[in-house]
Amino acid sequence: MFHLIRNFTKLFSTFEAPIRELPGSELIASLDEYSRASSLIQAKNYVMAELELSRCMDILNKANLKTEPGYSFLLHKLALVQRLQQKFSQCENSLETIVKNYEQNPKNYQIPLQQAYKTLFIQYLAQNIDKALKLAESLSLSNNYNSMTKEFQQEVKFIYGTALILHGQDFSKAKSLLNECLNMDLDINTPIILHNLACAQWLHSKKYYGIDTRNLSTEERQDYNDYIENYNKAILNFQKAIQIYEGLSDIFTLNSGFVLKNKLSGLSLTNIGEIFIENNDFEKAVDWVKTAMKLYEDTDKENIGRALVLIGSVLKEKKHLMHAEGLIRNAMEIMKGRNDGNEVFALRMYGALLKSNTKRFRECEDVQKKAQGIADILPYWYERAVYLYVPKWVE
Repeated sequence: MFHLIRNFTKLFSTFEAPIRELPGSELIASLDEYSRASSLIQAKNYVMAELELSRCMDILNKANLKTEPGYSFLLHKLALVQRLQQKFSQCENSLETIVKNYEQNPKNYQIPLQQAYKTLFIQYLAQNIDKALKLAESLSLSNNYNSMTKEFQQEVKFIYGTALILHGQDFSKAKSLLNECLNMDLDINTPIILHNLACAQWLHSKKYYGIDTRNLSTEERQDYNDYIENYNKAILNFQKAIQIYEGLSDIFTLNSGFVLKNKLSGLSLTNIGEIFIENNDFEKAVDWVKTAMKLYEDTDKENIGRALVLIGSVLKEKKHLMHAEGLIRNAMEIMKGRNDGNEVFALRMYGALLKSNTKRFRECEDVQKKAQGIADILPYWYERAVYLYVPKWVE
């Protein structure tokens, strides 16, 4: 306890207020242990940082401050360190504890509680879709939903819809939720909502790719007509998203004559290109993906990799194998070590390219093995995640 008093002395002299009334960050910042933890985080020594943060928590526990905002502030930092060490279960537990603390007094902590829900949601989107859906369902109940700010109501719908797309089972409900987001007329994140809505429409339509539709039943024919509608709406909504990203007065087309400047437009462009590739319309695909490549070259070179692979895939289909290999190898180098869905995509495309050459069979096997090794550590929704704007973890 003397150690606790020593660390808080400077805080009292500065703010002249009881500890319980101080904002969380100011309370914790007075601790020597927290200062050491912050330095260790900067030095990327996360193991020792976690130890110092745990010591901070022990101090607050002994001072009966476990339910105060300062403790939740500290838990958020601890969750960050746990996440950086890939201790995802512990990270979830820390974030869930923050939510439980604020839920004990929701009227006084409405905004911090909503922020805590959002951070927990985002962690679930990265690692535990089933929990994300369960939380979304709970927050959508009227007694919870009606107590939220309108802005957070929209965020819940957006995250719920995005989680359903990642889950890959109920695209109809995902589309409904994202359309509800747009109808709330908040003008917040509209292009991102449009983009993810387009993804839901596109992914929902994939079941009919390459299928002979001449002998469909009446029910299947209606479903197929819905597919055509989804397909067309997806491209249009990607174009609308680009329009808003770029501040254009009209829907963006390749004939708009406008030089794109917002790097967020890139994912919508590559998705449109991939839709055309899936439908063997290679000329249109190349035009859209090349537009994305130009944008990435100007604004976001680190994320040009998928566009390079898509162009490489078209060249592979056209038997321009050397040129295709050069582009895909370049993409692999850019994405090396990311261990994400885009790197898996590049490796698998390179493996498919090598497969036709019997002299490179061993190299093909090695590449495919590497791709599968990365895929095995990723969540089952990783292939869908590369198309979406998924909210990032708040540090």
